[in-house]
Amino acid sequence: MKTAISRYILSALVAIAALGSVTLGSLSGCGGYVTPDPVLYGTVVNAGGSPIAGAIVDLAVNIISTPENGTFTQTFPGSAVEFTIVIRKEGYNTYMEKLHIEGGDPMTKQFVLTAWTADSGLTGTLQGYIKCGDSGQPIQGATVTIEGTSLTATTDAEGFYKIENVPSGEQRLLIDAAGYIPEGPYTWIFDNFVNVYNENLTPDE
Repeated sequence: MKTAISRYILSALVAIAALGSVTLGSLSGCGGYVTPDPVLYGTVVNAGGSPIAGAIVDLAVNIISTPENGTFTQTFPGSAVEFTIVIRKEGYNTYMEKLHIEGGDPMTKQFVLTAWTADSGLTGTLQGYIKCGDSGQPIQGATVTIEGTSLTATTDAEGFYKIENVPSGEQRLLIDAAGYIPEGPYTWIFDNFVNVYNENLTPDE
């Protein structure tokens, strides 16, 4: 009897030792433990620490607009993730940072946006399509100019235009095409970003 009990205790100790050698998160399959997906808990604030609502957060796998409290949460697939987060908001400089998040180790981080200034020297790209508002057809030969600058582009056969090195901040576009009413819309140019602005022109009858 003592021998049987001793063997039972020995078997139990061996089993416990085996379990102890398995690191948390290494088990998988039916009934096993699987490492949680990487999670990011973020808050977008200004330099004074106040939350920023309506910030556009590009997380590579998803794009989120922050609520009044400036917070957002994103879960990523896989055991780890590495990506560049991009945050934009009118009146602020674009925020970019490379992040690495491990599964089972959630990241909680505050992202501080700095206020845009006219002398920042930062630029972005502006591109889009100019089409006829009545037919929806592309307009070739339309000119798009950044007011007060020499930056201009002419649309191709698809109505596409592209202007690089546009100063960040609010810019007025001067859009003109033969046979159409000129337009002068305003748009915000985010730095280090490809900004898109499309316009439908009204025929000048």
